Amino acid sequence: MKFIENIIEFLIYWISKISFFVLFKIFYRLKVKGVENIPDKGGVIIASNHASFLDPPIIGVAAWKRKCIFMARHTLFRNKIAGFILKKWGSFPIKRGSIDRNAWFEFEKKVKEGYVVVFFPEGTRTEDGEIKQGKPGAGMLIYNSKVKVIPAYIHNTYKAFSKKMKLPRIFVPVTVIFGKPLDFSDFFTKEAKKENYEEITKILMNEIIKLKNEFLQGVKK
Repeated sequence: MKFIENIIEFLIYWISKISFFVLFKIFYRLKVKGVENIPDKGGVIIASNHASFLDPPIIGVAAWKRKCIFMARHTLFRNKIAGFILKKWGSFPIKRGSIDRNAWFEFEKKVKEGYVVVFFPEGTRTEDGEIKQGKPGAGMLIYNSKVKVIPAYIHNTYKAFSKKMKLPRIFVPVTVIFGKPLDFSDFFTKEAKKENYEEITKILMNEIIKLKNEFLQGVKK
């Protein structure tokens, strides 16, 4: 019985992933850069800017060679369709605005089991399209997981489906850029304290901003 459930889950995952890929290619002309920076196996974290509801599935299909697991806001699981897809994608809920140790434990567990775990260090979608400061909790998750982090920048999803929009806008070109892995090993030998978490988060956010600036400079040329 468990074998059949695993087969069904496998099929649902890949059918939905391929479907999302086709939709994003048609309606958002999705382009992906730097996917070779994602290792073929082993636990790793992808950390991205966050501007839209579209960001999680876009990251999921952009990182096409690995199954991505997401730490998603718990209220999303209340929607039957969204909750069903999120669960089949292996995602798990986190209660925003509170200390959710269960979510932290699940995050670290999934990474150490060898999965690609995606999260958004800003904590919520940007209100104006600009990248905001990351939360110290992002650095804590990285510190506790003790793996490399792939910084990612998603371009234009704010214009496609911002927090202020009730419906998405189509035919807005979207690009995802994956940066080179960040190694925070030097921090892992340091004391577990807020100052070190904040420094990890600061370095990570600077790398995401760097990806954005490099991409925009290339567009202007």
